Amino acid sequence: MEGPTRRGLGGFLAACAAVAALGTVALAEKVPGQPGTFALFGGTQATKADFRTAPATGGGQRVRVRLFAEDGKTPIVAFAVSGERTMQMTLIRDDFATFKHLNPSVDASTGTFHETLTGLASDHRYYLYADTIPASTNEQVYRFNVQPEHIPAVPPASTLQASAKSVSAGPYTVALGDTTIAANLPAKLLIGVKSHGKMAWDLQPIQGGPAFATMIDTSTLDYIHLKPFQRGTSPQAAKSAAMGGNAQTSPYMTAELPALPAGAYKLWVQIRGSDGNVYTAPFTIVAQ
Repeated sequence: MEGPTRRGLGGFLAACAAVAALGTVALAEKVPGQPGTFALFGGTQATKADFRTAPATGGGQRVRVRLFAEDGKTPIVAFAVSGERTMQMTLIRDDFATFKHLNPSVDASTGTFHETLTGLASDHRYYLYADTIPASTNEQVYRFNVQPEHIPAVPPASTLQASAKSVSAGPYTVALGDTTIAANLPAKLLIGVKSHGKMAWDLQPIQGGPAFATMIDTSTLDYIHLKPFQRGTSPQAAKSAAMGGNAQTSPYMTAELPALPAGAYKLWVQIRGSDGNVYTAPFTIVAQ
């Protein structure tokens, strides 16, 4: 049986713990957010970003992204839907060996996007890209460092060279027309998907189209916006069809590339199979 002295001591310690917890929360709120780097190739920055991260319950990092008007004070809460989402996130390791495409949750009342990142290696730097279209302006893409700046970036294991034109992705084979393109000239990237040696007509829509593609400049870390569409149509028609709920599923696709400077680019093409699973095919494109 506890005496009054022990109960009093327990209450005192509990009060101290509560005060300490409140102080920690208050301190966390005062920690400045990371503004990130505007990373959309050919884009124009028209907003400001705020990125915050904290340990997540159960492990990993809980990240939060908000966009503000150019005054840095007015939060943006209205976003256009693109690829069936108001924001796409991409997590890439510094050596380009790992890739994750994420669809964060959003608090629509504050315009705050949330995601939990797991499986991060402590000896690598990770870059998180947030791609969104505020209702009041054009597409905005920001790049954030997930870990503190003191963690050095690890270079790719070998010199980045053009990859093979065909890559296995689960039960499918994803092939490109070429992995070497002319620098400083727009290009069309032909994409084809096969299953058991035949064109795959069993694909399911992914993000409103037949495929989802992410491309990063390995030198500048710029994000190149790509939107694969069904071959024989146009990007405008594909967008209209997707917005009307008629997502494309053809294995014959095209993605339009802007005029890219000479260099190496990592490309990840994602498809959704007949089993509902998403498969990712990595490529290295060289502009020369």
